[in-house]
Amino acid sequence: MGNQEQFERENKQQLRWEIWFLISVVIFGAYLFVGMLDGSREFFPNWPYFAMLATINLFVSIIVGTRRK
Repeated sequence: MGNQEQFERENKQQLRWEIWFLISVVIFGAYLFVGMLDGSREFFPNWPYFAMLATINLFVSIIVGTRRK
Protein backbone atom coordinates (compact mmCIF):
# COMPACT_ATOMS: atom_id res chain seq x y z
CA MET A 1 0.00 0.00 0.00
CA GLY A 2 1.36 3.38 -0.96
CA ASN A 3 1.79 6.33 1.34
CA GLN A 4 -0.93 8.28 -0.46
CA GLU A 5 -3.49 5.48 0.00
CA GLN A 6 -2.63 5.14 3.66
CA PHE A 7 -2.91 8.90 4.15
CA GLU A 8 -6.32 8.97 2.47
CA ARG A 9 -7.57 6.06 4.60
CA GLU A 10 -6.39 7.72 7.82
CA ASN A 11 -7.90 11.03 6.70
CA LYS A 12 -11.29 9.36 6.11
CA GLN A 13 -11.13 7.74 9.56
CA GLN A 14 -10.28 11.08 11.16
CA LEU A 15 -13.15 12.83 9.36
CA ARG A 16 -15.58 10.06 10.38
CA TRP A 17 -14.53 10.44 14.02
CA GLU A 18 -14.80 14.24 13.92
CA ILE A 19 -18.36 14.04 12.58
CA TRP A 20 -19.27 11.43 15.21
CA PHE A 21 -17.77 13.58 17.96
CA LEU A 22 -19.57 16.76 16.86
CA ILE A 23 -22.92 14.99 16.62
CA SER A 24 -22.32 13.48 20.08
CA VAL A 25 -21.56 16.91 21.57
CA VAL A 26 -24.70 18.44 20.04
CA ILE A 27 -26.91 15.59 21.29
CA PHE A 28 -25.35 15.75 24.75
CA GLY A 29 -25.87 19.52 24.89
CA ALA A 30 -29.49 19.17 23.80
CA TYR A 31 -30.21 16.60 26.51
CA LEU A 32 -28.44 18.73 29.08
CA PHE A 33 -30.51 21.76 28.07
CA VAL A 34 -33.78 19.82 28.16
CA GLY A 35 -32.89 18.32 31.53
CA MET A 36 -32.44 21.77 33.05
CA LEU A 37 -35.87 23.01 31.99
CA ASP A 38 -38.60 23.27 34.61
CA GLY A 39 -41.01 20.36 34.41
CA SER A 40 -38.77 18.29 32.17
CA ARG A 41 -39.29 15.20 34.33
CA GLU A 42 -43.05 15.34 33.77
CA PHE A 43 -42.86 16.03 30.02
CA PHE A 44 -39.96 13.65 29.31
CA PRO A 45 -40.15 10.76 31.81
CA ASN A 46 -37.49 8.74 29.94
CA TRP A 47 -35.03 11.64 29.87
CA PRO A 48 -32.52 10.11 32.32
CA TYR A 49 -32.12 6.98 30.20
CA PHE A 50 -31.55 8.88 26.96
CA ALA A 51 -29.24 11.35 28.69
CA MET A 52 -27.21 8.44 30.05
CA LEU A 53 -26.94 6.94 26.55
CA ALA A 54 -25.88 10.31 25.13
CA THR A 55 -23.21 10.64 27.83
CA ILE A 56 -21.88 7.13 27.19
CA ASN A 57 -21.82 7.82 23.45
CA LEU A 58 -19.85 11.02 24.03
CA PHE A 59 -17.31 9.24 26.24
CA VAL A 60 -16.90 6.40 23.75
CA SER A 61 -16.32 8.84 20.91
CA ILE A 62 -13.66 10.63 22.98
CA ILE A 63 -11.93 7.35 23.84
CA VAL A 64 -12.00 6.13 20.23
CA GLY A 65 -10.76 9.47 18.90
CA THR A 66 -7.86 9.84 21.33
CA ARG A 67 -6.67 6.24 21.12
CA ARG A 68 -3.18 5.77 19.70
CA LYS A 69 -2.80 3.61 16.62
